[in-house]
Amino acid sequence: MDEKFVSNFEFKYKYFMLARLICNAKNYAEAYGVTAKILNADYLGNYFLGLLEVGEKYFLSVDNVENPKIIDIPLELKGKYCKSKKSLLKKFCPRDLFNKLIENGLYEDIEAGKNNIDSPFLLHRLCLCISEKIIGLRVHHRNTMTKYNFKSNLEAMTKKKHGECHYGEKRPV
Repeated sequence: MDEKFVSNFEFKYKYFMLARLICNAKNYAEAYGVTAKILNADYLGNYFLGLLEVGEKYFLSVDNVENPKIIDIPLELKGKYCKSKKSLLKKFCPRDLFNKLIENGLYEDIEAGKNNIDSPFLLHRLCLCISEKIIGLRVHHRNTMTKYNFKSNLEAMTKKKHGECHYGEKRPV
């Protein structure tokens, strides 16, 4: 097959999927009477994922064209970070996608993601692991605003480098 054709098709398909996500975001914004923001959107495995912030609510759009769904991610603010429970995501997420999120770094340690303990996961890790493999790395908010969870504000780095960024501060992971 022609590489240029394939590349052009992939670009158009991603554009189509992004347009569907924008439409979903707009519908949610209208339904809740607030602004909707797309924190990150990309392919992961066989799915096109979009993390939406709609007012103070968060949703994960999971789209494989055949069976699209939007997963409500109820969050709690613990300390400075937004967290949710593993069981809530695992319950509504296709199994292969949930495993891919774990392998990409939903948790810093892959064992923490795969065990049966209903541990919390961090919103900013979910946002970044949609499009980057961050297993074993910390996620740093570039502008130090921990509620600003756009992909462009997040950076994966080693534990040592992250510690240097926060030298003298007492902060949770």
